[in-house]
Amino acid sequence: MAAEMNKSNPVQLIRPHTLVTSHPAVLNGFINLFRAEVKRMEQIPVEKMLLNDGADSFGIYQINREGAGREYLFEGTKLLQKMNHKVNGADYDLIYVSNLSKTETLSEVETLDMIFERFNLAFPDDYKGHSLSVSDVILMNQDGKKKAWYVDSVGFTELPDFIQERQALTGDARNKEPSLTEGRQVRNPPQEKVEQKSERKPEQKQRTRKAH
Repeated sequence: MAAEMNKSNPVQLIRPHTLVTSHPAVLNGFINLFRAEVKRMEQIPVEKMLLNDGADSFGIYQINREGAGREYLFEGTKLLQKMNHKVNGADYDLIYVSNLSKTETLSEVETLDMIFERFNLAFPDDYKGHSLSVSDVILMNQDGKKKAWYVDSVGFTELPDFIQERQALTGDARNKEPSLTEGRQVRNPPQEKVEQKSERKPEQKQRTRKAH
């Protein structure tokens, strides 16, 4: 009787490796996760130098489109506030790191504008990211000060928690230093500091959502 029941109602056990190899979408998901982890591990030594080195440098971060950050990809901070959403360093990948040349060692706003224009009009040969756009982050290490700036719809918005979040991901978390910008976003760096270094006031342009 039991044998007859087994014949009429066969039960097939699916082994885990059979499930993966027989479903391309599942297999591709595992492959993408593996590649993302390998990429992250390769970035760690370079990012540690950016976060801890004393030399003037900058790094460009862009949202990982496979992660939770895709919800605010190419969106400005005004929309994030309406969504009650916070920029999270874990949503980003480090795309590019370079030293700041002497000609780039200007005021914060001027340096940010210069980087924005450069990575929209004349990409370096080794740059693999999309055109610098809204929702990207520029981390600047300039004159011994490290700050992270969100490329906003107009201007740049400081992210006081971004550096510590990235340090935690690289296994280099440190005690957080008090920040005057804690709990609020800075639409633009203080104008009085800019005017002390340069008479030119950089034009704040409305940026469109784009990616090349």
